[in-house]
Amino acid sequence: MKNRYSFFVNKVWGISLLSLCLTVVSCEDEKQFTTGMPEVQLINGITLDVSEQLPVAIGMDTTIVYSITPENPTSSELLWVSSDEKVATVSENGTISGKTEGSAIISVTPAIGFGVANITQRTIKVTVIPEVIKATGIEFTNVDGEGNLVKELYQTDKLQLTYRILPADHTYSYLTWKSSDESKATVDEKGVVTGIEPGNVSIYAYTHDKSGVVGEFKLEILPFIPVEDVKIEPHNELLYVSQELALDYSFTPESATASTVEWLSSDEKVVT
Repeated sequence: MKNRYSFFVNKVWGISLLSLCLTVVSCEDEKQFTTGMPEVQLINGITLDVSEQLPVAIGMDTTIVYSITPENPTSSELLWVSSDEKVATVSENGTISGKTEGSAIISVTPAIGFGVANITQRTIKVTVIPEVIKATGIEFTNVDGEGNLVKELYQTDKLQLTYRILPADHTYSYLTWKSSDESKATVDEKGVVTGIEPGNVSIYAYTHDKSGVVGEFKLEILPFIPVEDVKIEPHNELLYVSQELALDYSFTPESATASTVEWLSSDEKVVT
């Protein structure tokens, strides 16, 4: 009886101990899988502020300007790699150094990504050349119907700036744009200007070959006055077959911005 009782007591203690261990493990699991841990923010986007093809002179360094999203990830470290380090090398901060003539692909991915890096990878084709031919000037080529340089733009209208970089055999064609007053007009990365409010504004184009050349395009933003009504001047004379008639019309208010109208006939079998 004594031995059976001891066995029973030992069995009970064993079950209790096992139950206690399971309880402890369960508690530990809850601690490990708690939702109170801070969420890991991975880099999900990389934007390179440079053209897809980049000329670099032998012995010249150029640092790539870039941005990432989100702005404050858990780790902001990037991995830069050159496809041919005999032609060009790249440092951990995105500084490219030209070594010998030729081409190389520079790629950048998040250092930590768990597979996301393949989606966010960006590449630049680098061509190493003997020397850089710097810009000496920027000539804008936007002209009106009379061949004069465009100087006015209406509110809400857009204007794609066109230009020539001098000399013709310059090395760098990449420009960045800036408005002197974004409350008057804005300009995007492709040089498209949008009128915002009436006033005078300058749009600047910056070169990136260390020449210091900056182009300036001056504009007056004119107020946009919407048309409230269009009146066609009455014409009571007969119109014969094949005869043409130019109709006169006016806007209300007279100072309305619109300069053209679209015409429509109620029956093109009779009149077009």
